[in-house]
Amino acid sequence: MKNAMNQAGETITAQAGAPDKAICPYCEEAVILRTRRRSVQEGGVTYFWRHENHTNRSCPARKPSVITG
Repeated sequence: MKNAMNQAGETITAQAGAPDKAICPYCEEAVILRTRRRSVQEGGVTYFWRHENHTNRSCPARKPSVITG
């Protein structure tokens, strides 16, 4: 997912310089900042939030209909 929350409830976008840990806005469980290299043609890195240790598999953020761009 692209957005998470900090302890104050403010939205944090997954990007370089974001904190390593945040809170999922859908289930309020811990998420960690992850990166993935893009293809050679696109270049660069993609940042995203993922549930810590793949926990809370029932979170609505895992459903494709909730995640948008």
